[in-house]
Amino acid sequence: MRELWEIPAVKTERASLHKFIHRLKFQFWQLKEELDLKIYLFFLTHFGWDLAKEDEDDLENSDNEEDIRSFMEKIEQEEKEYVAAAPHFEPRRTALFYGKKSEYGCNFITTRKYEKYIISLYAQAISWGMTTFVVDYATPFGALAFEILLALRAKGEIFQLYLFQSEPHSRRKSFRLIPETDRERVLLAQKADYYYNYLYPKNNIIEYFISCAGVIFTQRDFYVSKIHIPQYLLDAWGLKMRT
Repeated sequence: MRELWEIPAVKTERASLHKFIHRLKFQFWQLKEELDLKIYLFFLTHFGWDLAKEDEDDLENSDNEEDIRSFMEKIEQEEKEYVAAAPHFEPRRTALFYGKKSEYGCNFITTRKYEKYIISLYAQAISWGMTTFVVDYATPFGALAFEILLALRAKGEIFQLYLFQSEPHSRRKSFRLIPETDRERVLLAQKADYYYNYLYPKNNIIEYFISCAGVIFTQRDFYVSKIHIPQYLLDAWGLKMRT
């Protein structure tokens, strides 16, 4: 059994001044895009301007209609293949990281504190035989956990790492003062062994992964599944099932 001191020391990267300014510019651009959309919806609601319908009419009359239809069919086929390739993991050896909506405190001020906390959770998980980690990338705690786990893998730690989002893209949260750009998040997500990006917008996505995990870590607590973890292991781990 490995001790905490045996786990490599890792930290999340501090943004350079250039990257900080780039992220700030992106946030201003995103705000502008959201404002433009609100203005469009206002005129659509009050004056009946339906630019989307005009674009649709143009598309139907386009000479490239067949090419577009072929492209969409290709996208649908690739999505089916991607879904079919989803990994099947063993709950007994799977740990879930996610942040509850009722839990607060993981932010740019407390990053170093939660980095140590996440590393301690990781050390505990592997001492219990966990070899697969599933992370909710939509919350500050989950986003930080994902980056810490990536950093641990870069240091030589071996485990499977899967990713999902419990919220739509527009409602995700970051632990950083200035959130990452969309491109940064996409590139980072690609480093996971698998990204369950097709599961949203199912309402029970968190429940689904909870049901697939033997151990669940949140920002303030941890839970052990009485379905996936037998009593003899709980006794060996020195844990008592909560009633």
